[in-house]
Amino acid sequence: MLKLTIALLLGLIVACAGGDETGPLSPGATTTTSDGRVSGNLQQTAGSEATRESGTPRAGTAGQTPPASLHDTLTPEAGRTPAAESEAPTGPVVTLGGVPFLVELAVTSRQRIQGLSGHPPLAPGAGMLFVFEQAGRYSFWMREMLFSLDMVWIDAECNVVHITRDAPPQRPDQDLDDLPRYGPPVPALYVLEINAGAAESNAVTVGSTVRFDGTLAGSYGC
Repeated sequence: MLKLTIALLLGLIVACAGGDETGPLSPGATTTTSDGRVSGNLQQTAGSEATRESGTPRAGTAGQTPPASLHDTLTPEAGRTPAAESEAPTGPVVTLGGVPFLVELAVTSRQRIQGLSGHPPLAPGAGMLFVFEQAGRYSFWMREMLFSLDMVWIDAECNVVHITRDAPPQRPDQDLDDLPRYGPPVPALYVLEINAGAAESNAVTVGSTVRFDGTLAGSYGC
């Protein structure tokens, strides 16, 4: 009886030992290792992490920040400014038919008598404005002039009423009594003397409007 009991116990021990060696593990199963870590489908888990570490960074990470656009990164070149517009003349300006002339003034009796006599040739776009106290049919001559002139006669309403074109200077052998006198057929309050041909080249005609600009604005009318 004792021998039978011992034999049964030995059989049970052998059966239990065989089950520990041959029982299969499922690929997705997890076990606890001796150091307390949980292991399971280690090959699959390692592969997923490798893809995230060595592949393209995931959206939302610092490595995925879009590059700045050219609009954000480029700045204007130093010194680049819009092209400057051509400057209008400064000083006393008579705008004749839309064309500005930088003028000298003859407003006193002495200045009007002297006029441009003995004056160096005018620069392009320059002239002399004669201003009278009241409108009249004043006459002009070319005494001691060094260059030819256009004379533009202007009334109190700031309109051109007459033009004397290409008046020649006094000849060296010409007496004062022989000099032509130039004047308008109607009263004028102002006379603008400019280079000969300037009236035609700037399309100035009888009826053209006149405006005083620059430092003349608000002075002497017009």
